[in-house]
Amino acid sequence: MNTMLSDSEFDRLAIRLDEIDEKCQAFRIQSPNLTPEDRVKHKKSESLSKKKIGK
Repeated sequence: MNTMLSDSEFDRLAIRLDEIDEKCQAFRIQSPNLTPEDRVKHKKSESLSKKKIGK
């Protein structure tokens, strides 16, 4: 298997990785202290609260 990338393939990959990094950075800035588990807990408690008030 050839693992070498052409220059154009590498450039496309580098651009895509930069895009992904930007999105991840924006998410970390938005909620840096929340882990996936924290988000699930919040979603569950929010759902229970809505059920209690009848939404």
